[in-house]
Amino acid sequence: MTIAQKQGAPLAVETAMMIFTPQFVELEKCEASVGKNNIALSGKLQNFIPYILKDQTLKGSLRVSSDYICLNDFMTVQDSVAVPVQTEAAADTVSPALLLIPRNLDFTATVDLKEVVLDHMALSAITGDIRINKGMLTLNGLQLSAFGGKIIATGKYDTSDATSPVLDMQLAVEDASFAKTFGSIESVRKMAPVFENMTGRYSMNLDFETHLLPGMTPDLNSVNAKGALNSRDVKISGVAALDKLAEVLKRDALKTITPKDLNLTFVVKQGRITIDPFQLKLGDTVLSLGGTTGLDQTIDYKGSVILPADGFKALGIHVKNLPFTITGTYKHPDVALDMKALSSSASDAIGNLFKEIKKKVK
Repeated sequence: MTIAQKQGAPLAVETAMMIFTPQFVELEKCEASVGKNNIALSGKLQNFIPYILKDQTLKGSLRVSSDYICLNDFMTVQDSVAVPVQTEAAADTVSPALLLIPRNLDFTATVDLKEVVLDHMALSAITGDIRINKGMLTLNGLQLSAFGGKIIATGKYDTSDATSPVLDMQLAVEDASFAKTFGSIESVRKMAPVFENMTGRYSMNLDFETHLLPGMTPDLNSVNAKGALNSRDVKISGVAALDKLAEVLKRDALKTITPKDLNLTFVVKQGRITIDPFQLKLGDTVLSLGGTTGLDQTIDYKGSVILPADGFKALGIHVKNLPFTITGTYKHPDVALDMKALSSSASDAIGNLFKEIKKKVK
């Protein structure tokens, strides 16, 4: 049986085995497809007739499985935010879309989805329970594979305000790829551009909340998040700030770094990501760094480099700990020695020297 739809490909129902009563519908087996998308359902639905005739709430529990679903095909068009897109044939108007959850659904679904596409993200092996109620989709420990790693997701997607849905999630990411994450998520490309220059894998705990714009993209100015990232397999190279720092300090080894234990904690608020100060041990060098990156790619970092006693001979500076600042933008940074902090360090060093002299005189 084929059912035409107002938008998109028709719904093709290949199999429909059910027990129908005025009180409920028992789905023994229902298999359907829309274009390349396919789905298999079984379970029990209640209040089915009032749902169809009077738009009342459909209740029940379902088991849902699928080989392939592209959620982009089911997003609701928002006419008020149409964006013109030029095509070869003509200048058409294509409206960005949001995935809206009907408010008259109240059921739990146990899912087993092999492949799901959302925006530019490819998700797979999705298993767990999903609760749908009053325009909200709730996850409780949903497991999936993405970005080359594993993810456990808990949280909610609230579409009670159809013009500005809210995504509030807690993610536990294990053994994901920096490169695949950077290539899949636009918000990462904007707020963590350094991912492009990192190879290897990472794990992360992330709590975040954001409003979504048409097209299911986060409103990055609304993002509130905090998290912790760690990696024991990472190589960082081609970062303009590190290249300039290496030139200023005459230490080419800083252009490519391979820290064995990278641990970062961070907060995202008001369009900026703030990374708490952290240390990297790179052979006989210790690099300390902390600061912020903005949506506009502006950066504001402070740090220091600790080298062996003779490490800064080439600069004519006789200190072990050299402070610096990094400002400008991610692609065009300005690196400078923090002379104020350096003067303070030098004063401390002179003071300590005088104390040692006094001890020897006594």
